[in-house]
Amino acid sequence: LLAQRMPLTRLPADKVRAHRELVPARDGGRVEVHTYPTPGAEVDNIADVLRRAHLEDGVPWGEMAVLVRAGARTIPTLRRALTAAGVPLDVDGDDLPLRHEPA
Repeated sequence: LLAQRMPLTRLPADKVRAHRELVPARDGGRVEVHTYPTPGAEVDNIADVLRRAHLEDGVPWGEMAVLVRAGARTIPTLRRALTAAGVPLDVDGDDLPLRHEPA
């Protein structure tokens, strides 16, 4: 019983691999990772992905979200790109960083 309560100093290899696998939360979903050469290319692609999801796949605008790490730096650029692409937006929550939001 004592051994079960002791913390592991390292995770077993199979657990490390499982932790790093990208798995969708829902059946039929997918996880994608993209890298971009510039912040501008990133926000342009975000706008494109959202427009395509709405126009081609019928995803309602209200069911999409973009979460950003540093809102004060990222939101103005993202707002311009989304507006230029015709993507409606509602910016909410720069008052309190997500990490400080109650669970």
